Amino acid sequence: MPLSPEAKLHPLSCATFEFEYSHDHPLRALASRYTLLERIPQHASSPRATCSLLICGGLNLQSETWIPVIKRLYQHVSLPDSRVTIRSVWVIERANHGDAALLNEDALRKHYSVIFPGIQYAAAIRTFLASNILSDVERSQLVAVAHSAAGSSILRALEPATSNLPISRLMLVESPLFDREHAWEPMQVLYKTVAASNARRKTSWSSVGEAMDYFKKRFPCKVYHPEVWQIMSETYFRTDASNPGRITTKTTVEQETASFLDDGTHLEAFRYLRKIFHILPTHIIRGETEDIWTPELYRQSYANNEQYRESLASISVIKGAGHYLPVQMPDELAAEMARLLNEFIGKPLSARL
Repeated sequence: MPLSPEAKLHPLSCATFEFEYSHDHPLRALASRYTLLERIPQHASSPRATCSLLICGGLNLQSETWIPVIKRLYQHVSLPDSRVTIRSVWVIERANHGDAALLNEDALRKHYSVIFPGIQYAAAIRTFLASNILSDVERSQLVAVAHSAAGSSILRALEPATSNLPISRLMLVESPLFDREHAWEPMQVLYKTVAASNARRKTSWSSVGEAMDYFKKRFPCKVYHPEVWQIMSETYFRTDASNPGRITTKTTVEQETASFLDDGTHLEAFRYLRKIFHILPTHIIRGETEDIWTPELYRQSYANNEQYRESLASISVIKGAGHYLPVQMPDELAAEMARLLNEFIGKPLSARL
């Protein structure tokens, strides 16, 4: 995944690993490991706690769009007063998104043209956690971060375990806590709206510049950070096999719609989370702006947050941000993630004379 200087991968190094998993049909998935090119020097007088992060991205956002958050997160923990060090940050790509979608093109067309269930992403996460791709030291303090529907998938990857979890802490970023019996009907309204919008979307362009001009005028892309736009321009597109000389997206619009249709995964996970609050410290990070869910779904999410506030490790609200917080306000999200790592994982500062 080479990126230009404008995309600014520096000071990170990235290595991508391919692995196979199967829920009902074999698929190939990709996991990318981001590390600093130069390690942070440790001072004997103020030792730091060390952790690794596992990021699971939301629907329709390719894994590379997390790079701005990851870069800023490393910058925060590189500061002298940080009490935590990040060993590595992993991002797992959905099997029907980005470069993984190209690997699975035939299988997606044959088996998942209508629905790509959330349990598929859960199966990929479960396989990754059980593999030897992660080192033992990375497993020792592994913090999971999930955006939107990925929160449900990572929980389904852990279920039904109620002890010896492979992650030590969970950050849910704009990942609403819904109960199926209350959220199913309003969610159906949202599904139909998304499907109708996607059906009208343009899918072929003469150039990357033309494609980006198109996306920048549409929600949600129009609220993305400019650095994310640059990354999109370099990673989101491929040649259009059906239209010579033109380009299209790696993640097809059909697969975006297929991912959004719910198989029950998105609305069943909260039931399980309630069983493991006592062993899995869970942090809620949400945006201030109501910009994607229906009013009823927002009401349910806020009500559940309040009802289980005492069981949650923390609840944070990022001012000015909406549902697409990771790609809209990477600075603010990285700062909040760093604060949580320092407060809940970091070792106390040594007393100063």
